Amino acid sequence: MSFFDRVKDCVKEQNISIEEFLNDVFCGEVSRDVYNGWRRRQNLPRADQAVKIARRLKVSVEFLVTGTEPMGLPPDIAALCRDMILLSEDDKDDIRSLVSAKVDRISKLTERRKGA
Repeated sequence: MSFFDRVKDCVKEQNISIEEFLNDVFCGEVSRDVYNGWRRRQNLPRADQAVKIARRLKVSVEFLVTGTEPMGLPPDIAALCRDMILLSEDDKDDIRSLVSAKVDRISKLTERRKGA
């Protein structure tokens, strides 16, 4: 799978067209023709453009290039981690508590099943 296949899949998951995506990312500076030229020649966009693309799609540039997220995280988990950065410390604490409670509950259920 190529960089552009991953872009296409991410755009599709977000239920927007390539044109909408390009306009969102590049404010009309990159047309569908330029995008298709990149894709046909399998040329990667410049680094600054790749960063804009990745940020809009809520994935890493590494994911778009290689298909894997840094530290081997699945794309959805990596996106959650990036979103967490935007939250206040109180919100982060709430989420940590929620995740901790869920993990504890699952651990207890697993222990009961093993003991049964």
